[in-house]
Amino acid sequence: MGYVAQLRRMSDSDTTIHKLKQSRREFREERDWLKFHDPQNLAEAICIEASELLELFLWKNSEESKTLLHNDPCFRKSVQDELADIVCFALNFAMSQL
Repeated sequence: MGYVAQLRRMSDSDTTIHKLKQSRREFREERDWLKFHDPQNLAEAICIEASELLELFLWKNSEESKTLLHNDPCFRKSVQDELADIVCFALNFAMSQL
């Protein structure tokens, strides 16, 4: 199961920041990615993923954006995926550097 699918299965009401961090730590360790998680790379990754989120809304006005989020499952999934990437990199940064 992919990490995004794993996150989706977690209930908001009983998922703590600690559980999210632990999940990220396990994911990172399974792939031996800690060597890539220096402050610069993680900050760049957060910015890149935020740009990818922003790109989804490019050339759409506020009303179009709301309509797409409510009525287009593919668009909503793309937004959710980019948000998940941002949160994951932010958690990695917080665990590694702060």
